[in-house]
Amino acid sequence: MRNFIFFIGLFLFIWGFLIMGTCEIVKGELIVEPAMSFTETFDDNIFSSGSDRESDYITSISPTLRVSYQWPLVSTALTYRGSLDVYADHSQLNRYNQNGGLDLNLDRLLNRFNKRGELTFTERFVITPDLPDYELDPGVVTGEDDGTQVGRNTAFRNHFGAEYRYQLSRRAQASLEYTNTLTEYSDPTLVDRFGQSLKSTYAYQLFRNDTMTLAARYQNVSFDGEDSSDTYLATLGWRHIFSSTFSFQVEGGVLHLAEAGTEEYRPFFSGNIDKGFLLERNTKINFSYNQDIRSTGLVNRLVQHQNVRVSLSKSFTQFLTGQMGGSYGTNKTIKGGEVDIQFFRLNATLNYLFNKWLSGNVSYTHNRQVSGGNLGEDLYRNRVQMQLLAIFPSF
Repeated sequence: MRNFIFFIGLFLFIWGFLIMGTCEIVKGELIVEPAMSFTETFDDNIFSSGSDRESDYITSISPTLRVSYQWPLVSTALTYRGSLDVYADHSQLNRYNQNGGLDLNLDRLLNRFNKRGELTFTERFVITPDLPDYELDPGVVTGEDDGTQVGRNTAFRNHFGAEYRYQLSRRAQASLEYTNTLTEYSDPTLVDRFGQSLKSTYAYQLFRNDTMTLAARYQNVSFDGEDSSDTYLATLGWRHIFSSTFSFQVEGGVLHLAEAGTEEYRPFFSGNIDKGFLLERNTKINFSYNQDIRSTGLVNRLVQHQNVRVSLSKSFTQFLTGQMGGSYGTNKTIKGGEVDIQFFRLNATLNYLFNKWLSGNVSYTHNRQVSGGNLGEDLYRNRVQMQLLAIFPSF
């Protein structure tokens, strides 16, 4: 399956490259953007374990390269990021994380035949020994604010997406989106999975700040190539923009779930609130809430995920900025009580811009996980990091 997904991405890249070869290359623009970061980390729970707590100091060197090319009709971008992590006292854990991606935008090519259509492809992969189970962005190696650590093991994740958008009128737009995500673990006790989804959306702008949406989505998740779950979701949504710092979105509908040999219908609701308050000059606070349905490496069942986040940011000077925030969420199996996990996260960061190409930051993160189900364990993890980031001139 991994090879199959890889070759899908490779095929799309070659296909896009051949299309670009028909364009006027002399009018294209090549941009190469290299970067490098050096990070020192203290981690008091390197195994993400509630019982086997081990701490260590980690030195990380992370090269990053982004190569983009703009043809008259097609634009593409290749990204790659590696991270060599060296442990002071646990050298057997030394590792090299890798993640990369491909973005292919065919809007201008499509506009030659239809001015109202937009078409984009994305391909992402990540290979890491420490993948947070609910981190859905496969281009990100770390970031545990979505909860549920599955422990240290080599993980591979690949994500492919394709989206077509069509402007029906000045107020109406339709879109069709397909995605698939493959996740594999080296630990045999964890559940490998392959998920696919197809979503159709119709959006209509009722008023200047109000948009109504109708959406239908089918999702299939196959666990270890055997058990599978199917969901069919139909929703009606509404989005209102109060101001540039305050927006509100809700959707509700009916969810049909086919899992473990049974079927059921249940009401579905999700919402997102994004509110920014300007407390004083150069100080801002944001609040957001969301919920959705996801899969997990802990069990061959779907889970309902909820998350509340709050963040505070401040610019002290032109060169010194700071952020602090917290989040609370839950992950709970829709059927059965195998997974019932609460997670908490607190973080604080100070950033300093030395010059236009060199910056540094110091950060602290606290993660806590509480399990009330049969799977998962109670654990907490603290990290302190110091980082230097060099963004070299593009060429």
